[in-house]
Amino acid sequence: MAAEQELQKAKAKLAALNAINSALTKENEELRDQLEDLRDQLDHASEPKSASEAEALELKEEFARRLGEQQRTIDILKDTNQKLQAKVRDAAAGSNATEAQLDSLQAKVAKQQ
Repeated sequence: MAAEQELQKAKAKLAALNAINSALTKENEELRDQLEDLRDQLDHASEPKSASEAEALELKEEFARRLGEQQRTIDILKDTNQKLQAKVRDAAAGSNATEAQLDSLQAKVAKQQ
């Protein structure tokens, strides 16, 4: 008798678990459908709806391309500027050394006269 009661309890539990599984399966399918709908909406949201939106999108892309080109030009100019400033500093340092040598030579010439 106890085994029969346990069997009935197990059958009841199995039925409850089957009902829960069915509900979860149905909910999972509904969520997948909603996800697919949202993906479709997202795909269509990026498409222009009119000629003016298409033109605006084209202009935006052109602006981004030109902006990128200008940024690359700016980066090149900054690098060139840094190199030229380094050359000016080196030349100034060399000029100071040359001036010192010239002063030294002029002092020697003056002593010899």
